[in-house]
Amino acid sequence: MTKHKKMKPEIKELWIEALRSGQYKQGHNRLRTNNRYCCLGVLCDIVGPLLWNQTINGRAYGIDRDSSEGILPRFLGLGVGLTSEETQLVLADLNDAESKDFNEIADWIQENL
Repeated sequence: MTKHKKMKPEIKELWIEALRSGQYKQGHNRLRTNNRYCCLGVLCDIVGPLLWNQTINGRAYGIDRDSSEGILPRFLGLGVGLTSEETQLVLADLNDAESKDFNEIADWIQENL
């Protein structure tokens, strides 16, 4: 089993809370599409305002906020301590290929990051 690098604890807790909140509708294959979010898109949404000067309109999705790419912008990964592309791909796989719900993904984050 791959050992994943620990992310910033305060960001991790905010992310887990957001995933469990019921506030976000789950989407697949993109950070955000039509107001549905991948688990990594939820992270972008909550952290974007914290990294305001490096985001577009306070969001960390890129120029097209309605249909954004599937991995984190580099600056955001650095800002939250989630720099491993391998870890991001595991999370994307849990969300997309395995269709885990946000509570299951939050459990994985809690145990592995």
